[in-house]
Amino acid sequence: MRLAWLLLEDLPVLVPAFSSSSRLILFAPHPDDESLACSILLQRAVRAGAAIRVVYATDGDDNPWPQRVLERKWRLDATDR
Repeated sequence: MRLAWLLLEDLPVLVPAFSSSSRLILFAPHPDDESLACSILLQRAVRAGAAIRVVYATDGDDNPWPQRVLERKWRLDATDR
């Protein structure tokens, strides 16, 4: 694994130039993945005034938040720690 990171260090980071006429559509497998994986790209697009759309491709499985809302379970208990 360490070798993979060493090889990646030498690769150039390619971030396109954006303008106010640019349009960006970003597909993310889960909510918040766009922030974790593409925050620099999104920030540069916003600063340039580009039109941005994010599409989430998920069915919601394995997401505890909807269940917590339905169960009204907002407090942490011993099982959550």
